[in-house]
Amino acid sequence: MEKLGATEISHTGHKEVENWLINNGFVNVLSNDQGYDGVTGIEANGTIENILVHVRAALQPEEPGRLKAADKTKIRGSAEKLARKAYVAYVVLDPEKNIVGEISWERLS
Repeated sequence: MEKLGATEISHTGHKEVENWLINNGFVNVLSNDQGYDGVTGIEANGTIENILVHVRAALQPEEPGRLKAADKTKIRGSAEKLARKAYVAYVVLDPEKNIVGEISWERLS
């Protein structure tokens, strides 16, 4: 079996988060690869709040790296400009691209 590359891990992590959002009632789920102010993420509209999610993914046994304070500030700023709440989703994948455990969420704003 080939080892997954960083791009494939990131792409799969994004897809897992998109699916989670859709399955949990969010609509207009849109992956924003261009990013606002250089921040890539997923925009989604919910019944309680509209959100911008930055995804961090890693291949088991690794854990997704935590964001530095400056990165969190940048993501919060991007979300505010889009009138959204900022979140980070942390995803761990196995070599077959299956999610391990559950997505871990961190609210930034």
